[in-house]
Amino acid sequence: MPSTWFSITQSLDLLGLAPGDTLLVTGANGAVGGFAVEIAAHQGLRVVAQGSDAEFLGSIGAEWTVARDADLIAEVRRSVPGGVHGALDTAGLGGRALAAVRNRGRFVTVVGGGDPIPLRGITVQHEWIHADGAGLARLAERELTTRVAATLPLDDAAQAHSRLAAGGLTGRLVLIP
Repeated sequence: MPSTWFSITQSLDLLGLAPGDTLLVTGANGAVGGFAVEIAAHQGLRVVAQGSDAEFLGSIGAEWTVARDADLIAEVRRSVPGGVHGALDTAGLGGRALAAVRNRGRFVTVVGGGDPIPLRGITVQHEWIHADGAGLARLAERELTTRVAATLPLDDAAQAHSRLAAGGLTGRLVLIP
């Protein structure tokens, strides 16, 4: 979990957005994206969250939500005319997420692979996790919402692994002794 948090805080630092700026977070229903929404909102950013659970995303700070199967660019620009100030791509959407960013905005991805071509003066960066004691100290000062899909006894670890491999979970699987 700490590497997830580091990735998010380091990515938000890299974006360099100011309170009141708008941020698109792709994959907001996932662990990384969900934490990104919550941390960004706590920092005063106005968040557009791309994900399927609008009620949950609103509860953790998203001002707007865009369904996963919706036209991302059109929906973002309908909510934020001119485009968002920055995008944090946790879902690997690349160019589709970049197109929702305003001219001379900022784009950061945490997903390995080909980064989109920086068009319209948009700064495109890839965040690789690095040691950051100050960042960890900042995180220790706040409480984050962790989604739990299911709690299972430790003896059911094989079942938990199968459920995780099958995908489609909303939240973490927690094994208890």
